[in-house]
Amino acid sequence: MLKCGEITEEETIVTASGGNFAQGVTVVAVLMDPRIRITVPERIGEKRTQLIRIYGAEVHLYDSTTSSSHSSGGYEAVAKEFSKTLNSQEQKHGRKYVSLNQFCDHRNSISHHVTADVEIARQLNRSTR
Repeated sequence: MLKCGEITEEETIVTASGGNFAQGVTVVAVLMDPRIRITVPERIGEKRTQLIRIYGAEVHLYDSTTSSSHSSGGYEAVAKEFSKTLNSQEQKHGRKYVSLNQFCDHRNSISHHVTADVEIARQLNRSTR
């Protein structure tokens, strides 16, 4: 999305994750300049939260057991709502927040299919050909 120009350096990425996606998207965002904020459920634990922060994201924890947004759309609903709130609060400063949805973006599932089989085969010492 960054490479395609769908997201610019002036925008802040807001996304939800339980860990792996957050780490990956944070590394890419830091390398390509946009700021990034990740909403994560408190239950993912301090280690993962710390890693996401170390990689450069601003982390916003939420209680997934009591969040009203969680019951009507999961992680992504929380991130989308957070993005809307930030956009309304920061409009006067000219900042724009873009919410990514890893579950609806076909490129995410393609990347899993392209890389996961190779990773599994490598760990099993087998060829993918």
